Amino acid sequence: MDFITRLKAERDGKVHGGIYDITQKRFAYNSNKIEGSRLTEEQTSFIYETKTIANIGGTGIKIDDLVETTNHFKCFDYILDTVNEPLTEDYIKKLHSLLKSGTSSEHNPIAPVGRYKVLQNEVGQIATADVDRTEDEMLALMIGYGLKENKNLAYLTSFHAQFEQIHPFADGNGRVGRLILYKECLKEGITPFIVDDLNKASYYSALEAFQINDERQALLDYFHSEQKFYANYLKNKGFEGKINEAKDGDVIKKPEGFSEKLERLKKETQGTTKKVAPSKEEDLSL
Repeated sequence: MDFITRLKAERDGKVHGGIYDITQKRFAYNSNKIEGSRLTEEQTSFIYETKTIANIGGTGIKIDDLVETTNHFKCFDYILDTVNEPLTEDYIKKLHSLLKSGTSSEHNPIAPVGRYKVLQNEVGQIATADVDRTEDEMLALMIGYGLKENKNLAYLTSFHAQFEQIHPFADGNGRVGRLILYKECLKEGITPFIVDDLNKASYYSALEAFQINDERQALLDYFHSEQKFYANYLKNKGFEGKINEAKDGDVIKKPEGFSEKLERLKKETQGTTKKVAPSKEEDLSL
């Protein structure tokens, strides 16, 4: 059973506390938190499990935070069910529509849902695409993406940085971009990962270095670190196998136990030539 099948099986079987459950909660919490959500991890988990909200700590809860959390759960299911579909502009707009449906943006003409921005937006020091250039830049990005046959993590990292620099939507670009990353990793047989809010500064810094100075390694290294963390989590949850059976990609292997490690070391030493102690004459000649 590959990882995609495992996620779907746990979802459909309503497995409590499994990889699917934890990924849903962590992904929604961290991705929304990065963008300013005030929901706690405990509240996010409560929403997921009970479909209700607990006002833990007595702090006010924004309706949009609540709606976008439940919508993120739906987005994750959508990318699982459509993992092998090609990534297109229409697909990306659908993801955005799912994420922002029912929020205040839905009735805001300057923050359209499922459509590209109508007003210029800014992201720190990054110059995003002009409104009248957004469609052209997205079209060019997607044409290039569609023509690329074998996509590795370095290529997906580059795509993510370019997408975030275009910033095609009024809001929700980061969350949509990270959902795309997870989906395309699954599709290409690459170990997926979650960008942790605790590492937000490193993530943003690496993104800026890529977008401003074309320094690509920092973002790739950061994604590798999150990838390693997620892979270790999968191992600890007992998953072994390929990410996508249809691809010759990553394979998750269980941690090597002491006995297995000892056996491997024995095999590695078999066949090696034993060192013979030098004769007295040889020793004196040195």
